[in-house]
Amino acid sequence: MGRRSKAEEAKNKAFKALTAAIVEEVYEKLPSVMTVRELQMTVGTSASYLRASLVSGRITGMQRGSRWELPKEANEDFIKRGLLKRMKQRAVAPVAPAVPDARESAPIYSFPTTQSPSSSSTPQSGQFNSHMLCAGCGAAALEA
Repeated sequence: MGRRSKAEEAKNKAFKALTAAIVEEVYEKLPSVMTVRELQMTVGTSASYLRASLVSGRITGMQRGSRWELPKEANEDFIKRGLLKRMKQRAVAPVAPAVPDARESAPIYSFPTTQSPSSSSTPQSGQFNSHMLCAGCGAAALEA
């Protein structure tokens, strides 16, 4: 049990170092001055939240006419926290070992269905030619 926690701790430490390096690399590639829209797309927040952050002083910027210019250096912490949060939201869960699923490898059997003599040879809405049954899980699927 002790090994597991140490291994988990090492994995978390490596993940944090990797995400910090990625955030730093992305941050360096950003333009030195951004608009509200550019910052919104980078950090993944709403424009109204960014405007409220400007008014409250969480982020700094200069207004040029109707447009805000947000310097990257003055808002470094806000941008890096936003990038990190966005990366964590998009992080993929660890993949389980590849164990074949019985439903994926099971054959599918087709059973003809009886149609009334009054129906035409082509199936109409709600009518199907055959009934498919998965041998692995017993799930029924209708095939047109």
